[in-house]
Order: sequence, then C-alpha cells, then structure tokens
Amino acid sequence: MKNTPPLLILLASLLLAGCAAPKKQAGNFRVDIQSSKDIQVTSAKAYSQPFGLVVTGKVVVKSMILSTEERTLDVVAIGPDGKEWKKLTTHYYPTPKPSKAKPQKAVFTVVMAAVPPDGSVIRISLTPPPKPETGPAPLLL
Repeated sequence: MKNTPPLLILLASLLLAGCAAPKKQAGNFRVDIQSSKDIQVTSAKAYSQPFGLVVTGKVVVKSMILSTEERTLDVVAIGPDGKEWKKLTTHYYPTPKPSKAKPQKAVFTVVMAAVPPDGSVIRISLTPPPKPETGPAPLLL
C-alpha cells in the first residue's frame, strides 16, 4: 500500500462517498399505506431524483395462500387540495414460500415523472388477489 498512487486513492474515496450519499427526501408530503390483514406493504419510502419521484417498498403476503401469480399495487399522489394528482399501477410477483413459517415477499419500485406539490399524500394500496372461483361440488360416481 506504500506505493499506491494518490490519484487511485482519490478516485476510490470519491466512489465510496458517492455511493454513501443519502437520497434527497422529496418535498413536504406523507406516505399513506393501505394494507390488509393478509397482504402488507412495509419499508415504503419516497425520495426525489433528477428524473422524478421514486417510491419503493416491500410487499409481505402473510396468508397461507401459496401463489406466485402476478398482483397489482396502486401508487397515487393526492395533491393538497384532495384531488388525485398522479396514479400509477405496478405489478409484483410474490416469491414462493420456502416454508410455512416464512411469508411470501416481493419488492416494488415506481417512478413518477415529477415530484408532487408540497402537502401531498402518496397513497400505496394493494389490489387483493382474486378469490378462487367456487362452483358446484364435483360429482362422485
């Protein structure tokens, strides 16, 4: 390490500092999560980037339903006047359960092209999975 060029040390320092730079909190708004008993959104965050607002989080499926089917999640920006400012729908796929004790999980990221005005609410809501169709009981012969 004695002969490490100063330029290499400088570049490594800049790279590490850039990776550790905190994300800029976007505006003055709050994140509102609407979950159900069986499906919950956790670790939801929203932050601004030069290209717009980024909303990320995790979805945890706690029910005993073993499903990896596509599901949807709505992210709605509601302006301070109470009117819908922007709505995006994204899809997520829960991972298969490794065991009955561990819930299914998925992650999501949504990017809005602009940051909503101060005082807005970012509402994250889940579309519950479709209930299995029930029909007449099979005939036993």
